[in-house]
Amino acid sequence: MPGGDKLYESLAVRERYPARQLVLLAAGHEKTTTRADPTGDTRQFAVFVATFRDDPYVKGTDRVTLAELPVASTSLTDVVLEDPVGVLLELRCTYVGDDDVRYAFAFHFDVVRALRHRAEMVCTLWHIQGAYDTLVKVRDSEWREEIETLTREQQYDPGELHHYMIYLDSSGCYEVIARTWEMTEPQPV
Repeated sequence: MPGGDKLYESLAVRERYPARQLVLLAAGHEKTTTRADPTGDTRQFAVFVATFRDDPYVKGTDRVTLAELPVASTSLTDVVLEDPVGVLLELRCTYVGDDDVRYAFAFHFDVVRALRHRAEMVCTLWHIQGAYDTLVKVRDSEWREEIETLTREQQYDPGELHHYMIYLDSSGCYEVIARTWEMTEPQPV
């Protein structure tokens, strides 16, 4: 595999993704998930294990980790993005717990100035590495600077804005330019 260390495929990765996408979806840090194998027994599988030191899209120091999902994104049953007021944004996720109860948690963003979403198949390693199941803040973001400049040109001071990013398996990468964020605890729904 050009530009990196060995990719250790797991049964779960081979089942879920065609071989041509394995390079794109290698996350750069180890994650595991519990899944049913073909016999119906549940076992833990490695999801992605790879490091791509030579990839130009992967930067090691351009992000700050803010929060990790309470469950693996492979366990999510629903991901909903809501923008009820125009400046508030909610990324709500649901899953079924070990107790067969449906739970929901959400990321809330306040004073939102921009949003972009990339489908999983067009994400680069930069969108995945470090942000897989993890909310991160992107440092020195050119996109954030562009949005701040455009906002100020409209004679509005947005305060300090940040570039937030999270990658969710089967959903893709969500990026938000906003002032603040918070994550709710999982609650039964």
